[in-house]
Amino acid sequence: MLIANAGVMVPPLTPLARHLSREELLAMGAVDRNGVTNPNRGKSPQQGASTQVWAATSPQLDGRGGLYLEDGDVAPPTAVQPYALDLAEAQRLWTWSSRLTGVDAFGA
Repeated sequence: MLIANAGVMVPPLTPLARHLSREELLAMGAVDRNGVTNPNRGKSPQQGASTQVWAATSPQLDGRGGLYLEDGDVAPPTAVQPYALDLAEAQRLWTWSSRLTGVDAFGA
């Protein structure tokens, strides 16, 4: 599995931004205090898609998995939050998600 971070797309804000509060958008620098998007912050949709396209087509990633990708490359370990590497929490989340959905792709 590869995880590809598209980054922040501004402007225009993508529909995903509808799930963020004005305070969150302001803290990210995506908008100013008046709610106007910041044209100097973020990536275009094309730039945001570039990492996913690279992940899907790059021979550098053949046979590799468990990687976090950003900006068209494999991200350094420091780019990942420590909780994202917690195997016990990952197992707990998988078990909980399987119980909620009734789907366990790896069957115990």
